[in-house]
Amino acid sequence: MENIDDMKAMWIELNNRLSVLEEDNRRMAKDVMRNKYKTVQEKLISKYQMFIFIACVMLAFTILFIGFTPSAVEKYRIPVMIYWCIFFLFEGCIDMYLMFRLKEIDIYNSTVKEIATRAAANWRIHKIAILIGLPLALGALVLYALLLDADIVMIIGMIAGGVIGLLIGMRQLLKFMKYYHLLQTED
Repeated sequence: MENIDDMKAMWIELNNRLSVLEEDNRRMAKDVMRNKYKTVQEKLISKYQMFIFIACVMLAFTILFIGFTPSAVEKYRIPVMIYWCIFFLFEGCIDMYLMFRLKEIDIYNSTVKEIATRAAANWRIHKIAILIGLPLALGALVLYALLLDADIVMIIGMIAGGVIGLLIGMRQLLKFMKYYHLLQTED
């Protein structure tokens, strides 16, 4: 008789636990349906979308700003504008390429190894793009200084902007590193 009572008590306890788990599952399913939770893949894709948007805005801004800078040395205007446009097109296109490669990863039906391999390949391409983009950005700043005929106030502003941009870029790079690491290990 004692065994039956123990089994009944255990059964009731297990039933209570299952009820709690069922409620938690329903709550999490609702949160997922409301897009409260994003996968690491979705976070990376939205980061790339943001950078593509910034590259497009900066491309338009570059054409307007360099085209209408009154203190610009006229013989440098077109080459500098072309260089800056190439820089922002490169950045936008590489981000778009990486974003589409990320969208191709099927995190629900692929093995962890396949996801990790694809994420590692994307991260390598991202690092190569950074190694290409940094000298391009430095060259763009030097050319812009030439365009302004070495106006010291503008050069100081460019250096300050470059340092701020570098700090923001490092912060974003750390986020990308974190997301790629998570994509390679947890999904």
